[in-house]
Amino acid sequence: MYATHRVTLAVFATLATMGCGTSQGGTTQPMVNELDQYFVGTQVIRLPDGSERAGGSVVAHHERRPNERTVMEEVVIRDTNGAVESRAMLLEIDASDSHFTVRPIEGGDVAGEGDFTGEPWNWTARHIQTQLADGTMVVTDDVLSATDLSSEARVVGADGTTAMVIRQVLTRVSRERYEQERDAIQIREAAGQDRP
Repeated sequence: MYATHRVTLAVFATLATMGCGTSQGGTTQPMVNELDQYFVGTQVIRLPDGSERAGGSVVAHHERRPNERTVMEEVVIRDTNGAVESRAMLLEIDASDSHFTVRPIEGGDVAGEGDFTGEPWNWTARHIQTQLADGTMVVTDDVLSATDLSSEARVVGADGTTAMVIRQVLTRVSRERYEQERDAIQIREAAGQDRP
């Protein structure tokens, strides 16, 4: 079977590059020139038999770099067994301002491409396909509101069958809150705790 936290990193590593959301009244609101974005949340995994289980905690930092036409993303996931893994990715935005290519950083094995929906650098949705070195494909659809980021990703094995669906709900937070959550994950890992 698939290493769940490895697959969910592939999902989230390309999850949150959108830059603004929609208020409850439906109007677009800029995120006050915040090129750095911070998120915390959880994920749920649905298996082929229809059963669901908690997938663990997620923290992420994304740095939009319009002058370089890239987005750098770092994510840490702690699964329900206590395993912690982090990954860094780079999204390269092409001249259309809507299509991008995913490149791994620091020896990662995830690659892919996708398309944004919405105003350039203030995207509100995206569809993306990434692929792991073993042939596993992850097809993800993301939507960003003013406060939340939601995602549903279908994980497809090399044989073409759906192995799982991963749903993530993340909340945009301050840098301080992100750092607290990230540090707590790392402290629990160092202490060898196996419960979130």
